[in-house]
Amino acid sequence: MTGSAATGGGGPKRGPEALGDILKRVLRESGFADRKSGDEITEVWREIAGPETGSHTSIYAFRSGIVTVAVDSAPLCQELDLFRKEELLDALRQKVRGSYVRELRFRLV
Repeated sequence: MTGSAATGGGGPKRGPEALGDILKRVLRESGFADRKSGDEITEVWREIAGPETGSHTSIYAFRSGIVTVAVDSAPLCQELDLFRKEELLDALRQKVRGSYVRELRFRLV
């Protein structure tokens, strides 16, 4: 019997998966991991934004590594996007453990 016939049609042979790996995948696919990480990101955002910026912003969404921040002022939204985005993104990445933050967006609300 050849290798492809033994594996049922030529696909890669898969062995048992660790329970931890299965749970991580299920949580990630269900979106639950993002919700948990979103709570942590909200706490960290308050810290890194500071009291002045924090009083005019809040975390709007966190999905697929993209953090969207709601901003209540057009001039502040533009300032954050043009001048502080990279600094704030770097701070989020350093402080949020176990979450993959790949992008930071600002939304006027």
